[in-house]
Amino acid sequence: MSRMKTFLKYIIWLVAFYVFSQVLIFIGLNASYKPIESLDENSIVEEVTVSKAEATSVNGRIFGEFKQDENNSLNGKYIKIIIYDKEKRLSGVKYIQIQETNQSFKVYFQSNYIDYYEIDIVDSIDSLEEEQYGYVYKEDDIKIATFFALLCLLSTL
Repeated sequence: MSRMKTFLKYIIWLVAFYVFSQVLIFIGLNASYKPIESLDENSIVEEVTVSKAEATSVNGRIFGEFKQDENNSLNGKYIKIIIYDKEKRLSGVKYIQIQETNQSFKVYFQSNYIDYYEIDIVDSIDSLEEEQYGYVYKEDDIKIATFFALLCLLSTL
């Protein structure tokens, strides 16, 4: 019976350590993000609302929503997201296709010292521009890094 209690204690300590480390990682990552601003406040289209635009010294994220109604259908169009560094040099361009089913978008990028962004709605994709800056944008923020951290944790056991 004492062996079962010891085993249960180890499991509780392992779970507590995992939860504690996840909380610290979450706080550490989110504390390093600083807000980035729109390059030109007049250039923001009224159909798109940006809820969060922030970056660290090496990566960033932009969350937003778009609204469409019967008078202004955006189906088949694209949201064009452009990011700039602190000297206002172009660092990346991303196109997101607008569909009826989704009303929000998330964009993750990996580029150094981004301070500005610009959002526009366009009818078509400039494939040369997207190909040139496509490597900057990532699909997910930290899922792969979390997987490798968990793998390292499991290898120490």
